[in-house]
Amino acid sequence: MEIFQLHPLVRELAVKSCQMGPAKDPAYLPILEAFHTGIVLSVSARNILEYGTNLGYSSCLMAHTLKARYGEGQIYTVDKADQTEAKEWAKKFEVEEYITHENSVTWEYKHKIPVYDYILLDADHSYDGWKKEVQSVLPHMDQWTLLAVHDTLDNEPWKQVEREELKDFQSKML
Repeated sequence: MEIFQLHPLVRELAVKSCQMGPAKDPAYLPILEAFHTGIVLSVSARNILEYGTNLGYSSCLMAHTLKARYGEGQIYTVDKADQTEAKEWAKKFEVEEYITHENSVTWEYKHKIPVYDYILLDADHSYDGWKKEVQSVLPHMDQWTLLAVHDTLDNEPWKQVEREELKDFQSKML
């Protein structure tokens, strides 16, 4: 059995991403790497939507997995911020043909395909923004689409949300 190998530049990009983001400790990065590559492999994802690009850490990990395991697939990564550096990292990883960088407010993004296999929401961490993001992706999900949400519940606006409101929203998603 062939063992999947992470790209040699993963550690360099991971440390740089940590320096820019709220998580300053790179010790948690092996967990993220296993999560992103594991999700792509476990659901055989070929069409992936990512809201929130930053430096492209997640998209490079997932694109490397697509390339190494399947030789096909596409990640649509959407962010309102400039994605020049993320595009440079994709080129260093030699996965630029697997990533489509889109500059847009996430919930206003004009989707390129009808249904995604995997959707990662990691852009607007406010409750209202997250609701808009989820509402924008629901029409592009089927019963097999996996939806993941990154670092929302620890943020202050979420602490004010009533559990009943979350349950109501969850029931609409199921």
